[in-house]
Amino acid sequence: IIRHHHECFDGSGYPDGLSGSNIPLASRILLIADAYDAMATTRPYHRARNHGEIIETLAAEEGIKTDPDILARFMRVIAHSPARVD
Repeated sequence: IIRHHHECFDGSGYPDGLSGSNIPLASRILLIADAYDAMATTRPYHRARNHGEIIETLAAEEGIKTDPDILARFMRVIAHSPARVD
């Protein structure tokens, strides 16, 4: 799961350049959760973003970095989740 969570849906990720359903399902899920958390957290190289900004970024990456079906499910869940940032 961890090894492949930087693989992008379009094949542009790493370490193995996997694409689409060749990326393990759990890795495709983790990529989205990890991206949301990374954008919601202040880092030395960027400020924490709010929920709307994160959703805009994830939506722009749909089908490129993220699996469209999993992203749609994530967006439905995160909209009502206590893990959502404001």
